[in-house]
Amino acid sequence: MPYIEKNKKHSNYWFSSSDGHTVEEFNNLISEKNIDQLKKEKGLCIVYTHFASGFVNENGELNSEFKKKIEYLSNQNGWFAPATTVLDHLLENKKDSDVNKSISNFYLNKLDFTWLVERIIKRVKFGR
Repeated sequence: MPYIEKNKKHSNYWFSSSDGHTVEEFNNLISEKNIDQLKKEKGLCIVYTHFASGFVNENGELNSEFKKKIEYLSNQNGWFAPATTVLDHLLENKKDSDVNKSISNFYLNKLDFTWLVERIIKRVKFGR
């Protein structure tokens, strides 16, 4: 990541992200289990969210579960940066031979299948 899709000639790079659109979905993504696994794997995660989707209640208070999970996350020895900064860093640190290499059709199909399965689970679990 980031990667090139050879069939999309008029775009530069693509990247994967996790959908944390609502506070419930976001909280599900940043569970301690997921954070610990990401840390163990020395991985990274780009999360897409809308902070207007339930993160603050009608009294202006942060969702308590979100607050707890963000506090746990902030206590990790992580690098928290905007997506552009992270993607630029990844691109700068790719091997020269991999910079312009396009993603394989097999891997792209695997990503698409994973997305479909996750959409079905999200529909069942969150009704969205």
